[in-house]
Formats: sequence, C-alpha cells, structure tokens
Amino acid sequence: MAASKILGKGRSIKPNTGLKGMDIVLRNLNKEIRDIKDRSLVGLIEAVVMLRADMEPKIPVDLANLKASFFTVTSKSQSATPAFNNADGGAAELSTDYASAIADAKARIGNHRMPLIIFGFSANYSAAVHEMPEYYNFSKEGTGPKWMESVIKADKDQILEIIHKNAKIRK
Repeated sequence: MAASKILGKGRSIKPNTGLKGMDIVLRNLNKEIRDIKDRSLVGLIEAVVMLRADMEPKIPVDLANLKASFFTVTSKSQSATPAFNNADGGAAELSTDYASAIADAKARIGNHRMPLIIFGFSANYSAAVHEMPEYYNFSKEGTGPKWMESVIKADKDQILEIIHKNAKIRK
C-alpha cells in the first residue's frame, strides 16, 4: 500500500493503486492538520501510534506479515526493519518491499522544515487486501477490508486533538 501521508503536499497515495476513498479521507485530514499552527512532530507521532493501535485488531492475518509491514518515517527517524515470517518463502521480497517503502518515504519527506510523518504498509499485497470485498472470508473475526481507512475516519477528531495538544507554544 502506498505510504499514507499525514501532512504533505496534498497527495495521499500514488495514483493507480486501486485504493478507493483513501485519497479523499487523507486529503481532508491533511487539510485540517495543515491548519494547526505550530504543530509538532511529537503530536504527529502520537497520533500515528494511536492509529496503529486502533488498526491492530482490524488488520487481516495469515502469517502476520501484513501487520509487520507497517512503517513510519519522519524527518528525524524511521521505524526498525521487522522480521517477516518466511513460512511461505516470501520474507526476502517483503524485506525488499519494506526497504523500498522506507526509501520512497524518506525521499518524499526530503529536508522539510515542518514536521512530517509518512506511514503505511509496505507488503506488496496490502492494497489488494485493503480493498477486498466485504463478503471475502477473512481468516480472523473482526478483520477485513478498509482497516486503515475506517480507523482514520473514526479517529479523525482524536488525531486532531492529539496534534493540537502537542502544538508548540511560541513566545
């Protein structure tokens, strides 16, 4: 799944990824975040930590590699490389996808002076799973499609509150 951007240049996902609706959800959220004066990286990180925790029970699980492929990149740091389950022989490809997602996110952030965070799932199949139809028989009850989009929509007010709470106060 293309990296989701909180606070960027208005593009939430790469075109032609098949993600329906995510660009609108993120564009609207990013607009409100941009309006928060003196927002801080701490606030953005705390918001993403909350989002990831709320996504946890909704992310479909087979070998748990989709969950493991979650990443974050800020102008100051990046998440550690996960250990992927190799039961299906795909760990090397997943590791390559992860490294590519991190490199792409770092390039997109560049040397911005404003606080930015990019997060998403790097597994090459994450977009397809995110967009699977509701009737698909997911392996674990409570998991299913649109796990990321639905949590961002549901948590929007909390995201904005966290970012406001952590905004820097200028003297």
